[in-house]
Amino acid sequence: MANKVSPRLAWGALFVAVFSVALALIVGPHNFAWSHGFMLGGSGPVNVNGHPLALGDHVQVTYYLWLWWDGIVHGHLPFVDPYQFVLTGHRTVIVLGWPLVLLFVPVTAIAGPVAAFNATVVVGFFASAVCAYLLARALGISRAGGLVAALAYAFAPWRLVQSGHIGTYLGFLPPLILYLAERALRSERDNRRWAWGCAAAYVSLAASGDLHTTLYTTPLLVTFVIVRAIGVPRERLRSLLLPAVVLVAGSAFVLGAQYEFLLAHESHNPNAVNINLAPGYAPRISGLFHPRHGSEQYDYPGAVIALLAVLGAIGAFITKRTRALSVWLVAVIGIAYVVAFAPAFAPAFKLMKALPLTGFIRVPGRDLVVAVLALALLAGFGISVLERRWSAWFVLPIALVLLVADVNLASGSFTYTSAGDNVLAAVPKNAAVMDLPPFPPWHHGGSRYMLDLTRHPGARASGYNVLVPDDVWNAQQQTWTLATVPVDACAWKRLATHMGFRYTAVHADLFGPPPYWPIAEMASHPVTSAALVKALDGTPGFHLVSSVDDTTVYHIVPAELHC
Repeated sequence: MANKVSPRLAWGALFVAVFSVALALIVGPHNFAWSHGFMLGGSGPVNVNGHPLALGDHVQVTYYLWLWWDGIVHGHLPFVDPYQFVLTGHRTVIVLGWPLVLLFVPVTAIAGPVAAFNATVVVGFFASAVCAYLLARALGISRAGGLVAALAYAFAPWRLVQSGHIGTYLGFLPPLILYLAERALRSERDNRRWAWGCAAAYVSLAASGDLHTTLYTTPLLVTFVIVRAIGVPRERLRSLLLPAVVLVAGSAFVLGAQYEFLLAHESHNPNAVNINLAPGYAPRISGLFHPRHGSEQYDYPGAVIALLAVLGAIGAFITKRTRALSVWLVAVIGIAYVVAFAPAFAPAFKLMKALPLTGFIRVPGRDLVVAVLALALLAGFGISVLERRWSAWFVLPIALVLLVADVNLASGSFTYTSAGDNVLAAVPKNAAVMDLPPFPPWHHGGSRYMLDLTRHPGARASGYNVLVPDDVWNAQQQTWTLATVPVDACAWKRLATHMGFRYTAVHADLFGPPPYWPIAEMASHPVTSAALVKALDGTPGFHLVSSVDDTTVYHIVPAELHC
């Protein structure tokens, strides 16, 4: 027994060591962060303490995960946002975070939400690598091939560019779901237990709130089960019927609830979730050859991964045992890229708009999550082919070095950004604050206010959530006039009284050239932060409270506003 366990432990140690070195090289040692900053980029135009200021989708994710912790502390449901847009008279519903909160919440209790987010990023990449390795091994790929498949998936260029989105941290679920399905179908024992695990993993994905990954993983799972069920005894398939029914029923209930409370009431604003935005977000064929091109349009598969995948597809197709699997993997890649490219072509986009469910797809390139998994598995098969001629210890180091060098071209998302100070520290606890500039719900500038909320909770008029209903968009738009000069004392008095806020915070770092304030809709009212602060300083009814990290806070006394 000792002789059997020892090599497995040694290989496990090698796996962890290789992953750690690859992560350090791709992220960059100077970009790792804990509680004072984020290890991901995305920033405003102004630096704070020598580092870019944290801003973007990853800050939004941090806030929504933090709501689970805040719900535990203050006794509210994590699905109901008690802070963003509340001054408009509405509470918004958000479903996001499961199962990542199982890690995020305890780390938040120890070191705060920023550290918890950074821990989630690192663990998310590691979990993705582990699950991809398990799936590769279950499909008959060698250990060396499994290690390459693990890194090719975890650090796929597309995933690195998408690292600001929650789908990247949930990336371990698609390979985990397929691994559990494979074991349920092909394992010689405990098939039903594996099937129950698969059902739990899929329902967890549905409950995560990441509708993109859920939408694209669903056909992946269905077709995988069909292909891998070929040759499986019917008695075994019948024994898996109950877990399959629970999987379908449980996920349908969760997704139905999300549709009812989120999508059925989302805004008709053209900047909200709108399929008409898909052509602009769709990847382009030319992007296949540009490792540093684009963001949402990014589609570079990785030259090393692609070459290994071609070799693996040929090798797996020649082998009778893996022929059907290789055809399926190639089909997954081809269909995923076709769907991603389609909205960029008018006839295909017209057809897409007529299909059910596609109305919620405004970023078609997100379907490449299934393509990068299929490419990684074929790359693993490619290593297995090379091992037929050369030793794994010769092939593996070369492949890993080339792989890391290639994917490192897409690692620009990792840039240390400062979390800054608590700019609202001088504001009374739980006080309502009017943040300026008053970014609309679609603007990523509002993510900065979400970070402030994790340190100083209270009612706000703004936020960053494109799923909020029209009533919120319309009410929030009324606050835009507050970020103009000369100061409209009547508007300030009316809104402060009606909405119930007595403090305002002018965030100078969020005023600047496009896409910051003034936004296009307010281009006729140009204003700088310096001009607005000077105007408020000279307006009766505004009393300076503090100025921290270029954020100036005022206490408002409506009775003193001359109107």
